[in-house]
Amino acid sequence: MDDGVKPPSHYYPGMPEQERSLGDFLDELCAYYVAIGMPWQEIMYGERAAFDDYELAYEFKKVQENQALHLQGFYNYMAVSCSLSAAFAEKGKKGTPYPQYPIPITETEKKAEKERNIMHTLEFVRNRKREGGQNNG
Repeated sequence: MDDGVKPPSHYYPGMPEQERSLGDFLDELCAYYVAIGMPWQEIMYGERAAFDDYELAYEFKKVQENQALHLQGFYNYMAVSCSLSAAFAEKGKKGTPYPQYPIPITETEKKAEKERNIMHTLEFVRNRKREGGQNNG
């Protein structure tokens, strides 16, 4: 009996279209939604909109993972750069130091870094004034 429902061929690469059944297609979709975190009970008895919500949440999760991996790559790059900078620095000079604080991502972290930078600048200026006063006196 042909029910007229044919799943897209990308779900079964290499399998001839006539060998795919509706049951196979639903099994594949069920496995996909379970893999992205949708509970089985919600697949069977939940609202249709929940499928879209889980797919959207899965996409957000993938974007966040990709951004985290990119950031990790940048930290690795900085670590290697600092190491090579120290290894190949001219005699008597220090290489580039590794950053003391994590790279700011959130607005709160960015604000805290800005405040730290202001404090470091003020401290630097005070130290320069003290050094200048000692040299002149």
